[in-house]
Formats: sequence, structure tokens, C-alpha cells
Amino acid sequence: MMHSSSKQTNGGVFALEFVGSLFYLVLVYLMAADDMPVGVVFNGTGSFWLPVFAGVSVIAAIALFVFSFTYLAEPKVISGEHTKNLGLYFAAATGITFTAMTLGTSYFVLAFAGFVLSLIGGMVGYRL
Repeated sequence: MMHSSSKQTNGGVFALEFVGSLFYLVLVYLMAADDMPVGVVFNGTGSFWLPVFAGVSVIAAIALFVFSFTYLAEPKVISGEHTKNLGLYFAAATGITFTAMTLGTSYFVLAFAGFVLSLIGGMVGYRL
């Protein structure tokens, strides 16, 4: 089902996804600088998933940051269903992996705030 897009760019959706992706990029920097402690769920056999979660979170965070700029483009660019779904996919993948990796640490609030902002932006962007 195709939704009709508005005749103007949507700065609000851009702001939500952009700010959410900035939260994620801060976490990517902290993870790369080896300053972010890993959550308590990655002890023992759970540590097997850590490289997978780290890879998914970094790639999806950068993709969400770049994708957020499409909401400043012409409405024809973001009118397709597949393009609208990408914002939700990136927000969900990044949010779930970062939330799981920071569970039990002080960085959980940062990951959860980025998850909420980017997911709301993705859902509003889907409804355009």
C-alpha cells in the first residue's frame, strides 16, 4: 500500500532519527575507544554473541545516521515502501543490539534514549 507523501521535506523526522543516531555514534566511539563496559549479559557463554552485536550495532548506527538525511531530500526520494522501511530496520537493529550490549551498565540510558528517538522517527517517517 502506497502512502501519499507531502510536498515538502520533513525536518521533524530528520531531527528524531538524526539525534537518535548521534546517541548511537557516541556509543560507537566509546566502544571503539574501549571505554564502554559490556553488559552483564555477556559473561560466560553469552560472550559468543558480542562480536556479532558489536558489528551489527556499528554498521546500523552509521547507516541510520546517513539514512536520516533522506528526509531532507525531495519527497519523491522517500515515497517508496522499501525506503520507508529502512529507517525502521536501522533503528530497530541498532537499538536492540546497543540496548542488549549496555544492559546493566551506566550507558544503558544513552542506548535506550537513542532507541526511543530513532524508533519514533522511523515510525513517523513510515507514515509519511
